[in-house]
Amino acid sequence: MRKPRFKHRRIMFILIGFIVALALSYTTLPQQPPGAKRLTLVTPPTIHPNIAAEVTVAAFNDLMQVDVSRGDLDEVSLSPGSHARLAVEETQPEWTSIVTLRLVEGKATLIILGGRYETVVLTARWVDSESPHNPTPPQRPLT
Repeated sequence: MRKPRFKHRRIMFILIGFIVALALSYTTLPQQPPGAKRLTLVTPPTIHPNIAAEVTVAAFNDLMQVDVSRGDLDEVSLSPGSHARLAVEETQPEWTSIVTLRLVEGKATLIILGGRYETVVLTARWVDSESPHNPTPPQRPLT
């Protein structure tokens, strides 16, 4: 009867040793935060004609947190034929349908000015950085 007890103790010690080794390996490995995977546009639900509104571009990771380490160069564009216009600053002398902007701590803000009530689709795309991320799928139409 003592032999089975000895086998159980040996198996138990092996299992405990394995669990301790596994726990130590997780604590000694450097933990890196997940990097940004996607650009996201945060827009107002409605844009009124001739009234400027803010749009935020942000680089989010898999946990849906803004990756503050990103300083990417990104491009935001309007759907073709739209009467709306974009600018990096409201005081910018020329409004366009495509703007290029640099993220600061994972975010950047631009201004959209609607020309009339219409459906507008905004798209953000990565231009340059250490590592690319996925472009946004076209955002819900803005009216």
